[in-house]
Amino acid sequence: MNVIKKLFVLFLMLPVLAFAGQENNSPIEWLQKMKQAMKTLNYQGTVVFMENDLLDTMKYSHTVEHGVEQERLVSLNSPMREVIRDIDKVTCTFKEIGKRVVDHRPVTHSFLIDLPENISGLADYYQLSFGSHSMIAMRSSREINIKPLDNYRFARKIWIDEDNFLPLQAELLDLSGKVLERFVFTDIQTGVSLPWVDIDKADASIKVHHIHKAQSESFDNLPFSLQMLPPGFEKVFFSSLSMHNSEQAVAHLLLSDGLSNISVYQDEADDSVTDGTQHVGAVNSYTRVIGDKLIVVLGKVPAVTVKSIAEGIKLKK
Repeated sequence: MNVIKKLFVLFLMLPVLAFAGQENNSPIEWLQKMKQAMKTLNYQGTVVFMENDLLDTMKYSHTVEHGVEQERLVSLNSPMREVIRDIDKVTCTFKEIGKRVVDHRPVTHSFLIDLPENISGLADYYQLSFGSHSMIAMRSSREINIKPLDNYRFARKIWIDEDNFLPLQAELLDLSGKVLERFVFTDIQTGVSLPWVDIDKADASIKVHHIHKAQSESFDNLPFSLQMLPPGFEKVFFSSLSMHNSEQAVAHLLLSDGLSNISVYQDEADDSVTDGTQHVGAVNSYTRVIGDKLIVVLGKVPAVTVKSIAEGIKLKK
């Protein structure tokens, strides 16, 4: 083999050699590195979101200052809006109509992907495996497949940057493999200096509406019990919210397996509500009337999951 042929063979092997060291890492280790990169790096780019068969293109940025994160989305098409996630609130500003909504609550989850603190625990309910190598936003990425071990949750695919471990694309898939939601970076820059946005700065042209979430209550105060909870789902948060300008509070229980979240609501029933399943995009819900109470279970999970939970609910005396 002459020198030119040897160099040509070496050139073809370079991607294989580059990936060889990373192949020793497991999918869980890749996800752990991704979670760390998402929290500690400064990066920005253009992201296309697909949800409910609609496309939305937004400018995305993530900055860290003294160990504190700020995440920002700015729409590139109507309705024009800016969404900012700080550690204690999410703020959405609609400049076209001069309105700002501030949701006060501790927020640790990214706009892009939610991952549990204990990523290794996912292996109890999901099969994690490597997929193919792909080029996304002009960057080499590796596909991670997250396939549920039962029919109570949806599958996911995440394409992670080979160089800095940031997520470049992610998909949520139903039980048949159909893509329900997707986001993908069309361009991304890392290591950039990004300004910190002071969203609390007064703007006389913007009307501000504040939403203050109720504090977490003890699970002992739940007005109902769960007789059927799919494996892996645990109680995360419970509160009672005053709604509809009524003295009657709406009970809200949040369940999660680390990746998938489910909300259970108890409200007052009326004659217009009947039992049954509904869905909007990736969100499935099941409504059930028990006596004079309305139970609604909803989440980005299969219909069988919300129905099973709802049918296993019993009211406490």
